[in-house]
Amino acid sequence: MGDMLKPGVGVVLCANGEMKRLEKEARFWSLKEMQKAVGGLIEFSRLDDGVHTLVSNEESLCVAEPIQNLSATIMLGRPLFGDVLVVREDDPRG
Repeated sequence: MGDMLKPGVGVVLCANGEMKRLEKEARFWSLKEMQKAVGGLIEFSRLDDGVHTLVSNEESLCVAEPIQNLSATIMLGRPLFGDVLVVREDDPRG
C-alpha cells in the first residue's frame, strides 16, 4: 500500500478481488464509516509492518456462503473473509 495510504484514505479489498480507494476529508475514520466499508460489525487486525491495520467484518463467517478474501489473507497470514478496509495504523480509533 505504501504512500498510497495517508490519513483519511483507505482501500477496500473486496472479497471478489476488486480494490476500491476511499478518500474522506476528515483524518480519522468513524465507526459508522468503517462498518459501512466492510458491511457490518468490525474487528481490527494489525499488520506486522507497524503502519497498516485491516478492518474486517467480524461476522463475515456467519453469512450463508462466506467468501475468503485472498488479498487480505495473504497480507495478514491468516484467513479473513468478506470485504476488508486497509487504513494507516493511526487512523482507526481503538
